[in-house]
Amino acid sequence: MELTPKTDNVVKLPDGRTLGYAEYGDPLGKPIFYFHGWPSSRLEGVNFHAAGLKLGARIISPDRPGLGLSDFKKGFAIRHWPEDVEVLADRLSLDRFAVAGVSSGAPYAFACARFMAARLRAAGSVSGIGPLDLPNPGQYLFKQELQLVRLAQKAPWLARPLLRRETNKLKRDPAKAMAELDKNSPEVDKLVFRDHPELSAALARGVSECVRQGTGGAIASIALEGRPWGFRLEEITMKFYVWQGELDNLVYPATARYLAERLPNGVLHLCPGEAHLSTVINRAEEIVGTLIAE
Repeated sequence: MELTPKTDNVVKLPDGRTLGYAEYGDPLGKPIFYFHGWPSSRLEGVNFHAAGLKLGARIISPDRPGLGLSDFKKGFAIRHWPEDVEVLADRLSLDRFAVAGVSSGAPYAFACARFMAARLRAAGSVSGIGPLDLPNPGQYLFKQELQLVRLAQKAPWLARPLLRRETNKLKRDPAKAMAELDKNSPEVDKLVFRDHPELSAALARGVSECVRQGTGGAIASIALEGRPWGFRLEEITMKFYVWQGELDNLVYPATARYLAERLPNGVLHLCPGEAHLSTVINRAEEIVGTLIAE
């Protein structure tokens, strides 16, 4: 059995675009599609690699349009994502599968739960953002990302050099750049990097891969966070798991409570002592195990 991750896979979509994806975990295991955060890429799926190997889950992590190996699509909206996922699932001969959206990847898991529920065994979000086109979004998401979302919507030409500067820092000195990024993080998130030093380098690679084609796709992607998703959470009728760290200082716990209240069959898992990244890493086995058990 091949246990080495396959990180540079591509398929051609019906409209001629290329869709890139990585595979982690057990290649013969139960499939889970992992939707990465921002700025990130398919390489982020490594977060569930060990849990997938241990529990028998195949982790399939695609790049969204304009990121990594996936071609940009003009006019792409969050509600269109299930169409790409369905093509990829068909090419991989997968009838049914689970989806997990992490951080900024959460809206894409919600979209799949809304528009392709018949093919999903389970669905969940981890440290996931919610809709931002609502009053007082600052109670749900930290100020700097909200500012970047607004800038990406109104003046993308100003947002691009900001992203380019940060990704260049990662390329030059990943360790130093990661140290700067996590200086304001809760201690439990800092411990993730101390206990798993390989994750710092993996995260840096994922961020660099995000802008493989330049910053345009990445800025267009974050702008979508602040626009209407094209559906309402109340329209999602299947069970949807929401995992959230109580110490998260990036996506606030109020977001998870808001999501669980609006989802007709939302299942809230507030994780004491966990923050944004630590929930993904420390609870990986719990999350993967829950999603493949459905």
